[in-house]
Amino acid sequence: MVLYWYKLARNLSLDIVLGSCVGALFVAHYLSVDLLWAPLCCLAICIWLIYTVDHLLDAHKTKHSASSERHLFHQQYFKQLVLICLLLAGVGAWISRYLVDLTFFMGLILTILVLVYFWFLKLFEYKLSYHKEIFAAFLYGSGIFLGPVSLSSQPLSFDVAVLYFQFLLIALINLLIFSMFERDMDERDQHISLVRTLGKAATNRLIGVLIMVGGVISLLMLFHYYQDSKIFNAQVILGTMLLTLTLIFSRENYFGLKERYRILGDAVFFYPLLLIT
Repeated sequence: MVLYWYKLARNLSLDIVLGSCVGALFVAHYLSVDLLWAPLCCLAICIWLIYTVDHLLDAHKTKHSASSERHLFHQQYFKQLVLICLLLAGVGAWISRYLVDLTFFMGLILTILVLVYFWFLKLFEYKLSYHKEIFAAFLYGSGIFLGPVSLSSQPLSFDVAVLYFQFLLIALINLLIFSMFERDMDERDQHISLVRTLGKAATNRLIGVLIMVGGVISLLMLFHYYQDSKIFNAQVILGTMLLTLTLIFSRENYFGLKERYRILGDAVFFYPLLLIT
């Protein structure tokens, strides 16, 4: 029974949604702001809609039974999920009335970017979808930071900008690693991705470079801000997230079994709970 509910939550991307909320609370804690229920709910709805609509588009495009369990689930419950998307979009619009002006304005810009992106995917029949790992990482990181940054009275500092870039980097590495593990399924279902566009070898090199960049940034921040406990502790968490993804990337044979890569890869976004509990 527990396994059933876990798989259902994963098929519905609820683990990703919860991870984004943890990230937002982590950033709010870092900036010393109170993240109220409205921006948190809007973030959860927005992230869920982005991932679910993306999966629905892929499921609709695939004319045979999808190879991945998640896309197969979206094929089987396509109409029900479309209805839920419409209902949640309405709920999100209603909740947005409770956002402060700056949060609402920044959220509106991000929403427009999402709509434009999906419109381009439809207009060009997925010819641009190899960008979706990059764009998804940008949306994920931006969504996490949007609420806390818009509520902060302090000017944007260098360490916060670096923190934002690190979140984008970790999200992108996570998505690329997942795509590497799922490349055969994407090939069978003709789902275009950056991995299929670049090829396995080039993608491996790209992931390696991104990991090295992330590692160097974390080490530099740790050495430079070792006396600032707030920044130091945050960098320890981000460094541990990066190390976990590096482990998954380096042990493909082990983590490829039973979707272990996805279980641990999604779990890294819950690491910030160690600082906010």
